[in-house]
Amino acid sequence: MADAKRTLKIPITWGRNRVRGKQEGAMFDDDHGKETLAAVRTMMKAEVEAAGVTPTPEYMEGALRHLLSTYEDGYRHWQANRDDCIGFVQEFGMPSGLTVLMGDERVLARVPGC
Repeated sequence: MADAKRTLKIPITWGRNRVRGKQEGAMFDDDHGKETLAAVRTMMKAEVEAAGVTPTPEYMEGALRHLLSTYEDGYRHWQANRDDCIGFVQEFGMPSGLTVLMGDERVLARVPGC
């Protein structure tokens, strides 16, 4: 179970993704006043800087695209094999020890301990 103090929940929705232009796919859910993309950018910048990499705009956009692409791959795999699972959550372990959970907001709300 993830430690709530070291966990970042990132709600994901589907639509035209502004990180990748107008391409359809997973996107950070900023609906209803949330600032998900800003929180993800802040987290990724801190992780990149801690690894000794300069977070150029190009590097950061590539990292965000990769994060969403990895989520989409996992989601497609889950859809093909879901059996009686009620939802999909992608978990990432960051170098700093932070756990990142990505998924539908309703499913993330059901993750215990966070």
